[in-house]
Amino acid sequence: MVCYGAVVAGTLIGGQCMKAIYVLSNPQGTLKLYVFVTIFGCFMLILAQIPSFHSLRHINLASLLLCLAYSACAAAAAVHIGDSTEGRLFGMFNAIAIIATAYGNGMIPEIQATVAAPVKGKMLKGLVYLQPTNEVLEGTFGDPKSKQFSARNVVPRVLSRSLSVVVATVIAAMLPFFGDINAIIGAFGFIPLDFILPVVFYNMTFKPSKRSLVFWLNSSIAVVFSAIGAVAAVAAVRQMSLDAKTYRLFANV
Repeated sequence: MVCYGAVVAGTLIGGQCMKAIYVLSNPQGTLKLYVFVTIFGCFMLILAQIPSFHSLRHINLASLLLCLAYSACAAAAAVHIGDSTEGRLFGMFNAIAIIATAYGNGMIPEIQATVAAPVKGKMLKGLVYLQPTNEVLEGTFGDPKSKQFSARNVVPRVLSRSLSVVVATVIAAMLPFFGDINAIIGAFGFIPLDFILPVVFYNMTFKPSKRSLVFWLNSSIAVVFSAIGAVAAVAAVRQMSLDAKTYRLFANV
């Protein structure tokens, strides 16, 4: 569910970015948000047919740079559109919560893999995390004994991936406030799970000397992200309450 939620959120964010560019270039334009979400979903539908991105290093690098650029733009925009100092401050932390959801879900397999033995076997399964939803679908409907590009595997792969993207696009168009939900999940879930608990458990398990740099670095990380998580939680709840009046299916937000 977390993985598929990231697919829905990514589709919605893509549509929102396209609409923002459209509004800036044509302030009197009449196209609605769901139109841009649908257009972005069509691009995703094409990209989803690529068997694997693991060997496409240049695409992965471009994706990383674009994600970092988006994070910077999201934080800057959240501050800029605030109509008061309070609004800008909470907007910044709300953006941090959303970004934590976007990046934090990539660490979940590693955390789950180290909860119980054997670690090695679970981490080998975690390596397919780049396309987790596709892995589940193809493992269910495909035939591992047949070749990758045989009709037995190509047809289920195309159908399952296409259906997955179409459903995600429809959900994104129907629920344009999904970003608010992501902020809630990031503030209450991903920030503690990814940035606080690992360093706390490290100190508890390995018991580094209290005079060591590792101990104080971990403690500092835990304290800083605890504060960020607390403020982000308040900001996420506040933003959801402010946006509640616009919550309706296929809303043009």
